Amino acid sequence: HAALARCSGEKARLCFANPASSRREALTAIWSDDDGKSWTDALLVHAGPVAYSSMQPLPEGAADSSGRDAPVGEGAIALLYECGDSGGSPYSRIDYQVVHSGSAPDAGGGQLDAAGGATQSHAGADGLYGAWG
Repeated sequence: HAALARCSGEKARLCFANPASSRREALTAIWSDDDGKSWTDALLVHAGPVAYSSMQPLPEGAADSSGRDAPVGEGAIALLYECGDSGGSPYSRIDYQVVHSGSAPDAGGGQLDAAGGATQSHAGADGLYGAWG
């Protein structure tokens, strides 16, 4: 239920995301500048129930889901995860967000429908990285 990726850019930080709860809730991303010896810059991505997640590094300077540019020397991370609303199943839908260590919590993103198509637009994905679905 966790994902790990190395950010692009000169810092080459590690990003790790997992539920920050023993009840599979509160998907949180954290970053490391020292190959995992210590972790900083925690970001709550989704407060409700979550299950499996996957991430993909994006080019240095890529913006997050709300349009904030990544900090200098750091690439953003595309994060895809199963989730649901508070009190519901973590398998209700698949959401995505583009995040970096300077992102705000629940900064936007989108959802994928059962056929895999995007149900909300995503400025970064539509403009820089191709359409989602």
